[in-house]
Amino acid sequence: MVLILLFSTNLKAFSLEDEDIYEGIYIDNKLKDKIIVFIGSDKCYVDGFFDRIDISNSSVTPIVIDGRTLLPVRFFVENFGGNIKWDGSNKRIDISINNSELTMYIGNNKVILNNTEREIDVPPQLINNRTYLPLRFFVEELLKKDILYYNGLVSVSDKNCNLSEVEDKELMDRLIRDLNQKLGNTAGNIRQWGIVAEDNDGTIFYVERNRLKRQDKLYRMDVNGGNKKLLLTSEIIYDLNLVGDWIYFLKDFGDKKIHHSYAIYKIKKDGTNLTKVTNKVNEEARYMLVVDDWIYFDDWNNDNYTRTLKRIDLDGSNETMINNEQSLWAFCVEGNNLYFASTYNQKPYIWTDLNGSKERNPLLPKLFAIDTPLTHNGVVYYAYESPRFVYNIIGYDLRTMTKKVILEGLDEVPEFNIYEDRIYYSQKLKLYSVKLDGTDNKFIREFTIDNSAIDGGIGNIFVTKNKVAVEVLQWWTRDSQADIRLVFMNK
Repeated sequence: MVLILLFSTNLKAFSLEDEDIYEGIYIDNKLKDKIIVFIGSDKCYVDGFFDRIDISNSSVTPIVIDGRTLLPVRFFVENFGGNIKWDGSNKRIDISINNSELTMYIGNNKVILNNTEREIDVPPQLINNRTYLPLRFFVEELLKKDILYYNGLVSVSDKNCNLSEVEDKELMDRLIRDLNQKLGNTAGNIRQWGIVAEDNDGTIFYVERNRLKRQDKLYRMDVNGGNKKLLLTSEIIYDLNLVGDWIYFLKDFGDKKIHHSYAIYKIKKDGTNLTKVTNKVNEEARYMLVVDDWIYFDDWNNDNYTRTLKRIDLDGSNETMINNEQSLWAFCVEGNNLYFASTYNQKPYIWTDLNGSKERNPLLPKLFAIDTPLTHNGVVYYAYESPRFVYNIIGYDLRTMTKKVILEGLDEVPEFNIYEDRIYYSQKLKLYSVKLDGTDNKFIREFTIDNSAIDGGIGNIFVTKNKVAVEVLQWWTRDSQADIRLVFMNK
């Protein structure tokens, strides 16, 4: 069930009839001045931008209990322009919004609305450490809005401003897909070569890389580290994507004496049925991400050394060109938004939709000279050198087109990854984490290398629901490949 909340306060006004270009990103005009959520999903659209309901807790979602829809109250109240106060000792909630005042107590059906006591059918509840309120009372009594139901879709709006059951059916169907979107791995992990992924049941799939022997091994294990099983050995294995009973990934193939080629493969999660997904003779793929029933990948052209973005079905059919921007890399997906970097023609970071039907100007000028970017909840994060040999982690908000320094004064270019509301980053052999707003900077662990190694450091960082994994690198000589040790830690 999708819930669409429309409101007319506290957000900017727009005037175009169908869609606007918001600093390089298309925003459907019908999504503006709205909050859009889906029952059971932590994803949402706010004023047309894809977001999360509670970035620090993915278990916070709208829910249905005994046929009644309950909403996480703080997210909705604050996005409607109201204020909320929580008194934990008395389990009391005070809300002020649109010149109305509401006082409620957890577990109590009696509420006080504008100094008048009322009784509601479902009392406010504490779920996943968040306060939930009943939808109908909240919308109809406090906000004075209408509710429209359509095939599980719930639209709340001012009168005569609702979505149309006929005209907006295609849009509603797309919203349902967006808010139930399933990725084969996180964009942050794929950015780090995607050699760690966690399944819904906590099973960990990972690759142990041995560059000295040029041999990668794909394993699975329980979340506690038990029942380790070798699934596959090959020269190169990376970009693990978990889809149903399968693992999709990139693997070497062809005559390696002539050229190293990488193709899309899949294997059952028990290690059986290794299958090459596509059978093109001159196939090249260096980067891939599974989004629902599609595989997005860059197609490498060895003749002119360019990379173009394409997608195929999970069975390898229906190849479609998404974007012919040359030299693309580091793409990620959020809802219907697809972001990727390009070093060609000084167009460093570009947005399009999942069909490739729209493309805007670069979002971040000069980003090509910095580092691999990562988009997370509508903010682009990247490392930047300023002044020389001093490094910062920057967040560039695509909603406001404003830049914020998250961390500054780092001694070396940090490897980093993002999960929920924290950035995990490295400095030499030390691992840290910090909140996305730059607060609560924590030291996690310092790793060691062999006494006979001449140098070492942290390579890639992988983050899943339950684990943080770090590749610890060490070099025996200045000309040798790095020895890689993958270390898992509980979050």
